[in-house]
Amino acid sequence: MGKKLKVLHTMTWFCKGGGADLNVYHTINGLKDEFDMHIAVGDEIYQNHFENMEGITFHQCNDLVRPINLFKDLKAVYYFYKLIKKEKYDIVHTHESKASVVTRLAAKLAGTPVIIFGLHGVNFKMPFSKWKKKFFYYIEKTTIGAADKIIAVGQNVVDIYHEHNVGNKIPYEVVYSGIEVEKFKQGALLSKEERSRLRNEIGVSDTDFLLTNVGRLTRNKGQKYAIQAMEQLVQKFPNVKLLLAGEGELKEDYVKQVKEAGLENNIIFYGYCDNIPQLYGMSDLYFHTSLSEGLPRVVVESYLSKLPVVCFEVEGIHEIIDHGKTGYISKQYDVNTLVKYAAELISDDQKRETFGIKGCEFASERWDHHRMVDTLRDLYYKWLNEKTPGKVVYTKQLEAKPKTKKVYATKLN
Repeated sequence: MGKKLKVLHTMTWFCKGGGADLNVYHTINGLKDEFDMHIAVGDEIYQNHFENMEGITFHQCNDLVRPINLFKDLKAVYYFYKLIKKEKYDIVHTHESKASVVTRLAAKLAGTPVIIFGLHGVNFKMPFSKWKKKFFYYIEKTTIGAADKIIAVGQNVVDIYHEHNVGNKIPYEVVYSGIEVEKFKQGALLSKEERSRLRNEIGVSDTDFLLTNVGRLTRNKGQKYAIQAMEQLVQKFPNVKLLLAGEGELKEDYVKQVKEAGLENNIIFYGYCDNIPQLYGMSDLYFHTSLSEGLPRVVVESYLSKLPVVCFEVEGIHEIIDHGKTGYISKQYDVNTLVKYAAELISDDQKRETFGIKGCEFASERWDHHRMVDTLRDLYYKWLNEKTPGKVVYTKQLEAKPKTKKVYATKLN
């Protein structure tokens, strides 16, 4: 038997529960017996999903940092150039903005046969200052050509790139994020007694209405607007409560915002949660106020638990929610409309149940992590055969992609 093909995945940092982290974890775990898998990360590690995984090789570059630092950025390019030259990878698959810029340049200089840019979001559309957005746009536009292919988590992020004339000539595939479908379906199977017990443990009674928001407490995730919405909702529904699951640099700011609004009895800072399906199962409505995503996997997860969703309009959301039929979408920063939609679902048990069931049916079809792994395997072989004919023998044909349910034109009232 010949040597396994070598694949390097690169990430800027490891965070707790990050969507890109989980995607890469499922990919490597699903393909490590077939490929010689390597994973490389920068200086920040908050949770290492790969620490106890056998059959992989781990690398860390302490010069790969999240902030812009020209000296360290150039050192990181050199580090990865040497690593890639030494290991002679067949494929380099990059993830996250900083790691993607650094390592696709290094891989190009090192002559890697296949360089894949994993497109998880649009960094030049994030809630940054105007000059910072322009800088990120310039960097992305001038370096993306080092990639041979793009694998995007959703069609919407590709459309945004193309609208801004970024990467238009690079072949791409949409591969939806891998989620453990059956695991998250367990959230809908909690017994009445277990659900009541879990809610009571955090001070939520059976008669309270519980909204949940999962994500790092950062500007980008927009919990500020969920708290603002709660100021209005508690006036109409005194028994409504909001659970914020996550940690982050803005926690103290949000605690202060809650205190100033007099919402200490209505908003729960839950911290990091190890059992997200259980959290969805004890909730009544998912409240998503993120300002930038690639494709919000937490919305898919909540639907798998049959939890209905009210959210801000964000990249990829129309690939998950059919507005008015499986959930409600408000324009970004439009807290009044967000409150209107939440109030409607708080008052309508039947509509909440219908949205949850329909959302679960749709999410179950597209986001299974086994499907993601199978698709990536096929693409790796296909693209390597294209670049190095005769090196790899692989006869399986990619299955025809199902028609994407596009609702991008949905009008938001």
